[in-house]
Amino acid sequence: MPNRKALLPALSGYERNLSKKEINSISAPVRKGLHPLIAALTMRRREMRLTQRQWAQRADLSQSLIGYMERGVDTRLSTLTKAAHALGLEITLVPSIRSPEI
Repeated sequence: MPNRKALLPALSGYERNLSKKEINSISAPVRKGLHPLIAALTMRRREMRLTQRQWAQRADLSQSLIGYMERGVDTRLSTLTKAAHALGLEITLVPSIRSPEI
């Protein structure tokens, strides 16, 4: 489980003053084994202290879709992009590092 010091670089401003209970709540998606992208979005939502409904309104999505996404239901890239933008985030693709074939 990530500890407070591990999470601090990802937190900014008022979020650094969160209690241990709040940090555990924020980092719960990582412990649940969600895809790292979904876990990061959910953690950001919790850092911003938004409900699923508030996030959905910002993203012009339904609350049920946000709920499905946070439970790990396969989600379209366009939905993830809208959800990320509503949290002030951007999804970026980077080349994967692969070992040379033998």
